[in-house]
Amino acid sequence: MTEPELIAEALEGVREYCEEDPVDIVRINGRLAIQAHNECRNNVTQVDLLDTIEWVRINRPELLPDRMTSHELTERIASVLKKQNERQ
Repeated sequence: MTEPELIAEALEGVREYCEEDPVDIVRINGRLAIQAHNECRNNVTQVDLLDTIEWVRINRPELLPDRMTSHELTERIASVLKKQNERQ
């Protein structure tokens, strides 16, 4: 597997419930992933972000805000990431 590229670090307001460690967004093989740190930051769990959104869109669309399409949600995520990168 390719080394993840950090896109956004320690997302403010995003929770990792078990140990309350930071959550990042990374790019792995061209795909965005949620990266949650665990085991006192000695390990991470990485989950494909767009696969997760697509699964929710198909299987549990009532969970999406304002019945957004996965494309609209992806665009909103990209916009937020761009603004966060501009501030850094």
